[in-house]
This record gives sequence, structure tokens and C-alpha cells, in this order.
Amino acid sequence: MFEICATYNFCAAHKIPLLKKGHKCGRVHGHNYKVTIVCASKKLSVPPFVCDVGEIDKIMHPILKKIDHQLLNDFIKRPTSEMLCKWFFNKIKRHGGVVASKLTKIIVQETDKISATYVCNAK
Repeated sequence: MFEICATYNFCAAHKIPLLKKGHKCGRVHGHNYKVTIVCASKKLSVPPFVCDVGEIDKIMHPILKKIDHQLLNDFIKRPTSEMLCKWFFNKIKRHGGVVASKLTKIIVQETDKISATYVCNAK
């Protein structure tokens, strides 16, 4: 199995609802996020790619432009890293095409220490 990974950066703020009073993540705060899109295939296309990273870029750049330097709560009800992974998955799947068909994993890293992964149903 071959994999290709494309990583993107964006900055955004969020606050996580439903936490105990005084929890630091219950306040509005921001992160310098990284999101990694992973696509996989048993066979390579011609040229020998899993998929063209340029195609991933075409999908991701408009999505990132929408949320960069924004409050994630305006887009996601409970904007944890886990839910952000699922949000990216839904956006990419809705786009369709080769990238959506080969999408296997989305990783959202909010700090050097903390990341979340959504494992997609790979084909």
C-alpha cells in the first residue's frame, strides 16, 4: 500500500463548550494548527502517484481560506481536534473525485503535543 501525505497550516481560535467551569479550553483561545491529508492506493497511477498533491491543494486551499484566522465555533458546534478532523473529512468527501476516493486519514495537530486522527473507510 502506498500513501501520500499533504500537510497544511492555519491559525484559528475556538472554545470548547460543555467543559467544567474554569477549564482553560472553555475560554476562547487559539492554535497554530496543522492538518495532514493522507491518501492511499495499492497501485500507482501514471505518473507514478497515489494521487496528485496539486489536486489535494485545489480542495484544501478554499477550505483553509474560509477558516484561517476565524473562530472555529462559527463552523463547528463542538470544535475539538477530533471534530475538526471529521469536518475536514466531510468537506473533502463532498468534493468527490480521486482525492475523496483515496482518502484514508486526516490528522489535525493543535500543538506539538496534541493531535487527533480520523481514520476513513479506505478503499
